[in-house]
Amino acid sequence: MTSRNVPLYLFRPLNQTLNPCIVGCSKPYSTNVLAVVDVPTWNTQTLPRGFLDHILGACGDFKAEEGALTYQYRKEGWSKNTTISIPTHSTDRHLIEGTTFNVDPVGCRDIDDVFTIGNDGYYYITIADVAEWMKANPECLRKAHELGQTLYSIEGSVIQSMLPFEAECSLVPNKERLGVSLRFKLKHNKPVDIAVSYTHL
Repeated sequence: MTSRNVPLYLFRPLNQTLNPCIVGCSKPYSTNVLAVVDVPTWNTQTLPRGFLDHILGACGDFKAEEGALTYQYRKEGWSKNTTISIPTHSTDRHLIEGTTFNVDPVGCRDIDDVFTIGNDGYYYITIADVAEWMKANPECLRKAHELGQTLYSIEGSVIQSMLPFEAECSLVPNKERLGVSLRFKLKHNKPVDIAVSYTHL
């Protein structure tokens, strides 16, 4: 308790490299909670003083735990004013036509690779050509390195995208996409006539 009779609570950061801190709060708590705490200066003090921003919920509560993980891993995202340049489709890209499958769960919007039975007698394994988008938007590369991943909720909705053009890179049905493909034919159940090329799917 403080000299003004306000309870002081010990908070242990999810980031284990930081020292625990103490936070004053007028409301008494009898169980452990997850909270967002503002610590003006992390220093060498054993117990730096912090300010309680808000309580996420009780430890063990699903929504509170999910919220805490989001705060822990989320970083400053993309601005709504981010300008995106569309890569020019190279004329030397091979156009793949045929029946295409993906093995991602139903409803997945981030499809990185697909398998195509080509109308030309070849089979194709294609990955999204994200590098072509990076070449057209080099300023996005640094930011993508900082973010490192796309964060999803347990329901599958996007909390934060690693790339501002993620949707344009996903190999979703009925959309034109750029890819890099491994092409082959099967002879006696073994791949032959193997080649890798830039493709248009």
